[in-house]
Amino acid sequence: QYAYTVNAGDQSNRGMEVALSLDARPASVDGQGLFTTLRPFINYTFADYTYTDFRSDNNNNAATVNYSGRDVVGVPRHVLAAGFDAAVQNGGYVSVSYEHRGDMPITYDNVHKAPGYGVLNARLGMARNVGRHLAVDAYVGGTNLTGSRYYTMVFLNPSYAGASPAIYLPGPYQARYIGGVKLGWRR
Repeated sequence: QYAYTVNAGDQSNRGMEVALSLDARPASVDGQGLFTTLRPFINYTFADYTYTDFRSDNNNNAATVNYSGRDVVGVPRHVLAAGFDAAVQNGGYVSVSYEHRGDMPITYDNVHKAPGYGVLNARLGMARNVGRHLAVDAYVGGTNLTGSRYYTMVFLNPSYAGASPAIYLPGPYQARYIGGVKLGWRR
């Protein structure tokens, strides 16, 4: 079953994004300091996207629904990403990131929403040169380390006519662990 709507109106997209990162390469007099790289970052987005003079159709009759003033579907109001990358003299490194997405409306009337979530990912490794030509990078890591319920895709629905449809294409609900070795050859 398919349904369609006619975009009879407009929307106002206001908001702000703030990003802050620091690429610190700690230096020491003898070059033997612990960290070679320390890179923290944070990014926050506030999206005030609302419909203005937006209706279900252009008929302007009793069946026409006015969605003006409602939040735009498919856009979470708050998104936060933060983390850091660090590397030490012996080739060891770590990368940690966290992403939070707020609730997101999935229907024009904003009655139904995809829930917000937070996902923590991390990677720990060792990268070294072996001789003049071989580079080795061995690592372990994990995604969704907090076991959050999150989605990789959401189907946006202008109306619910009956039972709630399956709207999420979910990511793994449990932590997933990875590991590997990468070899490189240089001339």
